[in-house]
Amino acid sequence: MNSWRVTKYNPTKRNDKGYYQDEEWTAYSDINKIYNAKEFTLSNYLEVENNYTKAIKVFMEESEVSCFKIVDVEKSDINSILEDPYSTPSMIEIFRSVEEKEIIKESKVFDLCKLILRGYLWGKLSNSKMFVHFGYDYYMYIGLEKNDFNRFNDIENLGLFIEELDSPYN
Repeated sequence: MNSWRVTKYNPTKRNDKGYYQDEEWTAYSDINKIYNAKEFTLSNYLEVENNYTKAIKVFMEESEVSCFKIVDVEKSDINSILEDPYSTPSMIEIFRSVEEKEIIKESKVFDLCKLILRGYLWGKLSNSKMFVHFGYDYYMYIGLEKNDFNRFNDIENLGLFIEELDSPYN
């Protein structure tokens, strides 16, 4: 399976060991903190979060995928999501109901991914054609069975960077 790391992090800012060198936000909990003399706002966060879910959609379209199985599900305390004023009713319902090895239809995939990106739950999404894994510090890994992915520009136009790299969560 071909796989990539898809992130907000510019690879030219990595050292020779691959470590990212700039000080940037890495989590939903960083909203309202200062990075590079600028406040990181909810609006900044939501733009990037939406671009990650749009990138997932590009890969799903390319692979003709409409659902995933979720495995290795881990949930945080439900109070954290209930206290978040930006959690939608759909996100709360998905959080409450998602179970190990559940098949997640496309209509729920993007809210589920937002829950993972925000740190409310964790899990690996996969099917026979594709996988989506999330790591610490806002890293995302996507794998495709298909050998001829041609939509790199679509990902880069979202302001994201795509690098050929195996997922450490395989």
